[in-house]
Amino acid sequence: MNVMIIWSRLRRPLAVALFAAVFAYIFITPLCGWLFSCGCDWPWRGFTQHCNAFIATAPEKCAWCATHWRLSQLWPGH
Repeated sequence: MNVMIIWSRLRRPLAVALFAAVFAYIFITPLCGWLFSCGCDWPWRGFTQHCNAFIATAPEKCAWCATHWRLSQLWPGH
């Protein structure tokens, strides 16, 4: 199969996946901070560095980050 044909078929799904990943990276973590008041913030303002899920002495843990702690460890800043 020709490379151009493959590229023309994959271009739109790749663009959608890239947009979704960038959207999630920028907006999901601040939404977490707003919903749970846990300290999560915009990527340029510390991201998850201040999230209470990663503070051992915090009385309550962020519901989102603590539940998916393995995935949240993949985010930059940890």
